[in-house]
Amino acid sequence: MTTFLKVEDRAHGLLETTITDSGLTIVLESGKGTLFPSSGAFIITLEDERILIDSRSTDTLTVNASGRGYGSTSAAAHTAGHTVSLNILAKHLDDITTAIGTLEADVPTFVAKGDIVYASGAGAGTILTIGATDTILSVQGGVPTWRTPANILVDLSGQAGATFDFNDQIIHGGRIAVGDFVHDTVTVNGTTKTFCLSSHGDDIANRYCAYLDRASDTHSPNLVIARGRGNHATPTVVADDDILGLIGFAGWDGTDMALGALIKAEVDGTPGSDDMPTRIVFYTSADGSQSPTQRMQIDSTGLVTLAGGIVVGTTLNNHTIPAGTDTFALLAATQELTNKTLDSSVAKGTWTASGTWTIPAVTLGASVTLHRTAVAADYNPSALTTDHILAVTTTGADRSVIISDEDVASGSTDNPRIFIIKDEGGGTAANNITISLETGNIDGAADIVINADYNSISLYLDGTNGYVY
Repeated sequence: MTTFLKVEDRAHGLLETTITDSGLTIVLESGKGTLFPSSGAFIITLEDERILIDSRSTDTLTVNASGRGYGSTSAAAHTAGHTVSLNILAKHLDDITTAIGTLEADVPTFVAKGDIVYASGAGAGTILTIGATDTILSVQGGVPTWRTPANILVDLSGQAGATFDFNDQIIHGGRIAVGDFVHDTVTVNGTTKTFCLSSHGDDIANRYCAYLDRASDTHSPNLVIARGRGNHATPTVVADDDILGLIGFAGWDGTDMALGALIKAEVDGTPGSDDMPTRIVFYTSADGSQSPTQRMQIDSTGLVTLAGGIVVGTTLNNHTIPAGTDTFALLAATQELTNKTLDSSVAKGTWTASGTWTIPAVTLGASVTLHRTAVAADYNPSALTTDHILAVTTTGADRSVIISDEDVASGSTDNPRIFIIKDEGGGTAANNITISLETGNIDGAADIVINADYNSISLYLDGTNGYVY
């Protein structure tokens, strides 16, 4: 591109200081510098010498390093007081003529309205004539061209094998990818997957794929994943267990994308006209795996099946606690158990309509196995050292029951010993039963009395004292 020298109208002034034939600084009389160009190169005339100036600062002109004796003139010394002037020279006109000639050579000839000129190289332009009706302008390999797609609005699959670059998006063989780094494939669990539509970015916070709808009605944005058998021209009904749609979640594991979770919608039965039974299945990958395992399923009847075979529904009918499960809790606020039977090695029984649980036997643990000892008279120390029922069978006279130190000491605060003293004779209203410890107190007192027929006292012994419970 031609660089034009600067000119100014009536630019002249007197030389303020003498310069030698090699000097590169020219000082004008005060205030005359403003008549000369403030920027860019220009040529001055001083006596018979032309000098190329690079720049001006106030009244000082800086000479180009090769600017003395410019244009076939001779460098000479000049004394103060000579006139410095800026005149239009033949070089100014030659530069303009050269630039016009270059421009004319580069401008192509238009052949019709709507033609486009695009840069086909450095300093070069090429004509692209207007396209035919229903064509669109695209770019392939940096060259624009008019193309006829199968459907001008959305379907670009007619351009098989073509890749169109629009900054940060590509359309290739009917596939669309957008983002800062565009790809139409990805490797997941070692297998290459091809995208029809994808979005890619690098270190972009909060990237969204969004569909926003604003309207004063009940309509809402919708995302539909649909599946049919057959083909586009002749679709056929899907079958039981067909996958209607799948959403996958994957993360980079250092080699490729590894699957972490899946959500599937599957046909759950035999479909027909206006009939599509469906289940939704949730999968997650365990630690050390990239193969998601089924964790939960909601079937077409609404029953929820959790990992391990636990089925959650509105009514508990039959349920088998999975092997290896130590704890099983009914967490529902209301659970129907009428006429249901529990049968396991831990507990057995039947719930009746009134809510009663009838059980054939109960084992409460090794420390709660009760023994019964009949007492027909006063009961004096006898080291039983086990949980006991002391049954006073006759109460023809007042009775005394003294629990031995060995029995008291056999209990502890963490594992107390249990004693139940019962009036089985039914006479304690007249003849009381007085209970005490050989050493120690009961509820802080020396003894405690049963004085009503058929009553009982239940004690626990903590190794030192006894307490009624």
